Amino acid sequence: MATTKKFKLAHVQSRSYKLARVRRYYYVYVDGRGAGYVSERTFARSKISLVKSVSLVNNELDTDSFVTTDAINYVTDKHGSLVDVNSANRISEKTPGRYVVTYRYGKASGKVTVTVRSDANEGIFKADAKLGKGGRPGSRHELAFRGNYNAQVSSHTYVGTDKHGKKTAKLTTKFYEPNSFSLLEGSQETNVRGNVQGFDVYGQDMVTTNFYGGPESSMDGARGHMVLYQLNQVPKYALQYIPTKTLNFQLWKNYVKRIKISPYIKLGHGQSVRSTSRYIYELANWNHSKKLRSNELLQIDKKDMQVKRIWTFAVSNGKRENNRYFLNADVIDDNTMLGLVPQQVQSPL
Repeated sequence: MATTKKFKLAHVQSRSYKLARVRRYYYVYVDGRGAGYVSERTFARSKISLVKSVSLVNNELDTDSFVTTDAINYVTDKHGSLVDVNSANRISEKTPGRYVVTYRYGKASGKVTVTVRSDANEGIFKADAKLGKGGRPGSRHELAFRGNYNAQVSSHTYVGTDKHGKKTAKLTTKFYEPNSFSLLEGSQETNVRGNVQGFDVYGQDMVTTNFYGGPESSMDGARGHMVLYQLNQVPKYALQYIPTKTLNFQLWKNYVKRIKISPYIKLGHGQSVRSTSRYIYELANWNHSKKLRSNELLQIDKKDMQVKRIWTFAVSNGKRENNRYFLNADVIDDNTMLGLVPQQVQSPL
């Protein structure tokens, strides 16, 4: 009824397998819906996917340095199952130079070149613009995951308030998000729920950042899944039925191949996501940081939804001690980014 090639960029899971002639055949679920048995040879076995390059700012005051697991898209074992990539290995941004980091798990291995740029004054400027008055961050209403596959009955709504708590803005999209792209149970790595933190639209491409649950996005080093919808290929009201059997198999299959889901990658708070025709950019920062940390920017390729490049950067007023930690930014094109810089090191929202 379908080839696995059509599901290459979907979210595939399995809970059981059968042996036939010494080979394993797994019963797979694609975006939360049962699809049938496939040979384990279909999966990427003993593979590791890494970013192409990492470029770090020379920031002697960065208290956390670069976490090497941020450069991992995924690692699989000999059967094609995902491997937990949590690690505490870090690279300091204090010493300029070129480093080669080797990653290895079983037969899977790979290397990433990490460069710490030489200019210790990069990003240090004297701010001469007059400070504007700050307001209260906008609150947000998101459609909650309800623990079932029932279709959403309302579109996604965002609500903004002023510093007094009065509603000042309301945006209701035409986005009827699926409740889940996965089985309802499972780990954070394997569960793609409809807890959307950020979204962006470029032409007919819409990108969302999805977390296992709301609190996960407020954790340091938060990971999640990024979902890319080709809006002109999937009717807006059909999205809510993706995990269910309301859609016949052929129609469901045609829609699923137009929805791409990333591996379980570093996303940070997940709200600063922007895109261009080829790439998605994510400012993978932590919204509760009070430290003098560098900002981390990821470049994700729309073709395969994997991180291709990582940069860190620092912006300081007058001297490095006056660090500015971005939480929101907008990528104008593949060479230009605008960011909102707070007056002080960011306090929790």
